[in-house]
Amino acid sequence: MVEGSPVSSPAAKGSTFGAMVSDLASSPKQAASAASSVTKQAVDAIESAVDSSTKGFGSPAPPSPLDHSAKQLDFDLKQGEKPVPATPATPVLPNSTKPSSGEDEEGEVDYNAFIRDTLLWTHRVRSGLYLLSGVAVILVAHRAATSRLTLVTGVCYAALAQLALNFVRALSAPALQARCTWGDSAWTYGAIHYFGSALKAAAAVHDAHCMGSDPAKTLRIGALLWAVSLGARTLSTTHLALALYVAAFTLPKAYTMFRSKIDGVTGKAFGQAKAQFDKLDVRARAAAVVLPLLLAGYALSRLDLAIALFLLAVYGRCWLTPSGVAALENRVVKPLTATTTKVGGTVSRLVGQAAAKYELTPTPTKAKRE
Repeated sequence: MVEGSPVSSPAAKGSTFGAMVSDLASSPKQAASAASSVTKQAVDAIESAVDSSTKGFGSPAPPSPLDHSAKQLDFDLKQGEKPVPATPATPVLPNSTKPSSGEDEEGEVDYNAFIRDTLLWTHRVRSGLYLLSGVAVILVAHRAATSRLTLVTGVCYAALAQLALNFVRALSAPALQARCTWGDSAWTYGAIHYFGSALKAAAAVHDAHCMGSDPAKTLRIGALLWAVSLGARTLSTTHLALALYVAAFTLPKAYTMFRSKIDGVTGKAFGQAKAQFDKLDVRARAAAVVLPLLLAGYALSRLDLAIALFLLAVYGRCWLTPSGVAALENRVVKPLTATTTKVGGTVSRLVGQAAAKYELTPTPTKAKRE
């Protein structure tokens, strides 16, 4: 209570109410004006309550208890004009605020952070669900691949099952069957969206690790891919997929838990190996790298020999000086690029002429008439 404010008693309130009633009775216009004012105040109060209850998270006003279900789905992601699902399987939040400066207006999910948190078991339930689901998918795929059914037979059986379901549904509920089309299905649009997101993520991984602009990184990625290809020959596809999938969920977490010990042991071993390697002269260093790769490639297959030669070329590029790189570009790269461009242009022109002459590609009717 504010100091100095008058305290109204029940008697005073009664007298005031009586005076108001007498004034309203004496003046009909005043009564109508008072009723209109009271109605307007009630409408304003209702609109204010609705606005405060419909404001989402991140707005200045506190959220209403009605938004409690959406709050459980909000994993503290930045909201844009288009609501961002917390996970690919989370329903879209009904409320969102306008993006601040620096936020992505499209509101795309950061899949790098999502994958990193999943593999590091930041959310244990989610990581366990993805681990078990992936293992189950691999085992089901292995069972389907090793069964007597061929791929075409399995697709035909699935199509027959879908046809039988549609037949029964058309007999029992024709109105429902008319709406159950695949073209306008939410599953179809969802698959297109998430397959497109997966394709974009794969393209981003390629652009980040397989562009070949960094020789040292190219050498590491190439050696890793070659090692995985060699391991795939000793294990079956299912065993290799299971090993890689389970390793992705266990090795990063184990490394974060025992990082200091692992870094100490590996750093010490790498330091000792590097010290012994530095004692050798340039020819001995080259022989220590070139000979094992060539022998491994020659003993395995011609394709492995080509991979070994590629890795040796990348290793040599790592030791080139800037002047050596410039000389290599002037003597080899530029002449080879010019020759390739000339030959490629000639071949493309000949192919285009042959396609137009023999109508190897569909030709519009109007073009044929002309």
